[in-house]
Amino acid sequence: MERGKTKIALLHYQPLEKYPPVINLINFLAEREESIQTWIFTTDNINRNNWYQHKSKTIAIRRSPATCESRVQRYTSHLLFFIKAFLYLVYYKPSVLVVYETYSCLPAYAYLKMNKSVRVLMHHHEFVSDAEVQDGTKYFQFLTGIEEKLLLKAEWISQTNIDRLQLYKKRFPHISADVFRVMPNYPPLSWYYKQSSQNKIISHFVFAGALGMESMYVREFSEWIHSMNGAVTWNIYSNNLAKEAEQFFKELDSPFIIFNESVPYNQLPGILRKYDAGVILYKGINENQQLSVPNKLIEYYACGLDIWCPKELVSSAAFKKEYHIDSIKMIDFKDVNSFNSNLIKEHSPSDAVFTAESEYNVMLNAILEKQQYKTFQ
Repeated sequence: MERGKTKIALLHYQPLEKYPPVINLINFLAEREESIQTWIFTTDNINRNNWYQHKSKTIAIRRSPATCESRVQRYTSHLLFFIKAFLYLVYYKPSVLVVYETYSCLPAYAYLKMNKSVRVLMHHHEFVSDAEVQDGTKYFQFLTGIEEKLLLKAEWISQTNIDRLQLYKKRFPHISADVFRVMPNYPPLSWYYKQSSQNKIISHFVFAGALGMESMYVREFSEWIHSMNGAVTWNIYSNNLAKEAEQFFKELDSPFIIFNESVPYNQLPGILRKYDAGVILYKGINENQQLSVPNKLIEYYACGLDIWCPKELVSSAAFKKEYHIDSIKMIDFKDVNSFNSNLIKEHSPSDAVFTAESEYNVMLNAILEKQQYKTFQ
């Protein structure tokens, strides 16, 4: 590595391939090769053929084995991640740690105990309530305690929107408000595509991602699609269906619901642009869902689609209102009339643009700034 570069370690226990915003960040950092060197510590994706790779000499991805087939294997996976990531940290000696989520905290904390001058930035894809922590495993509760110690050191703590961030501030009132940030999960600028503003009837819906019955309006939307007898169709791109969802679709046996293999993230724009509208199906069963502006919402928007979003997602409704985006339709998925009354695209496309590059540039500037930070207690 060339002298003078900032050495960054990004810790993300979950497989990168399941979290496109992290891949967007890595791609962004790779373009700043003149000033930074980045190591990423993560776990294996089960599908080895779809592993994310990067050719940049300033990006190095180190993986440890991961499996969820049994309790013993899960804890072995956590142990191996800790050992490998910690040893790599000791060897590479990064000066900045970017830590994603609770499960990534332990090796970062151990390294911080050795190197009290290391800088810590923390980001969270989701919001986990106190009740969910208490209902979690003893190991997760232990990691939550480790995470709080890291938070006390962090110079940057971010959530994906202001509503989730406010909950985080309330949980940690003893942490300085100056370190809290909003860092939304936006797609790259290359995704943006403006469709014609001509009014048209929506007939082709699309969904890309995992589907389950308990927390999503799969049944309600599927039965409506089927009842329309071909007037509308729904294409699903997924390799991740819960068993209950698989059984439901098998019994429904609708010719108007078409299943497709999932596609790599960078190929999604070309797929999504073929359709009229994208659907989001979360029921809002907890605060994490209610206070979300899902990645899919912005991705559908960037590709010029109408977005059907459950009315329970209050942060998404606030986002629609703040930016005057008529293409976001807040739908009552329990009322078939709400479906039928939103089948016409009769709005002008919004000019608002939300990009990963703009958000990650703020983080990178914070990393590269020369400041004095408090030492670890």
